[in-house]
Amino acid sequence: MGYPGSREHFKTDAKMFAEWEVDYLKVDGCFVEEDYLNTAYIKLGAHLNATGRPMVYSCSWPYYIEFIHHKQPDYQSVSKYCNVWR
Repeated sequence: MGYPGSREHFKTDAKMFAEWEVDYLKVDGCFVEEDYLNTAYIKLGAHLNATGRPMVYSCSWPYYIEFIHHKQPDYQSVSKYCNVWR
């Protein structure tokens, strides 16, 4: 615990995933504050799209909003930025 993962490294990580020819990326949001969840998934998705490599982007964003932060997820945004979600 306490390790930042991809936090604020989205562009670098997206480029690396594209170079590795990743086809499917599942992103969790354990121990992440609500406001950051609502922006981080969007930022990472934009950087993944900018690589030009097709990747399935699986987001756990709505799960954390609903079951950890006890709020209603914005499924319109989720469906706009993620290919699949839980």
